[in-house]
Amino acid sequence: MVSTTLTLTPMHDYCGRLSLYQFSVSFFQYKMEKLNSKLLMENLYIMQENERLRKRAELLNQENQTLLTELQHRLASAATTTSSKANNKFNK
Repeated sequence: MVSTTLTLTPMHDYCGRLSLYQFSVSFFQYKMEKLNSKLLMENLYIMQENERLRKRAELLNQENQTLLTELQHRLASAATTTSSKANNKFNK
C-alpha cells in the first residue's frame, strides 16, 4: 500500500499573497463550478428535448390510432358490402 502525505502550506505568504495551494484550490473550484454550469445547461437542454419528443410521440400515437380506426371501419364496410352482394347473388 502506498501512503501519500499531503503537505499544506500556509494560505498566505509573508507578503499577504495567496499561496500556490490556495490558488490551486480556488482554480479547481472555479473549474468545477464552470463544469457544473455546463452540465446543468446540457441537462436542461436534454430535458426540454425529451419533453418535445414526448409530445411529438403522443401526437403520432393519436394519429396512428385515428388511422387504425379508420382502416378498421373501411375494412368492416368492405366486408359488409361484399357479404351483402354475395347474399344477393344466391337469393336470385
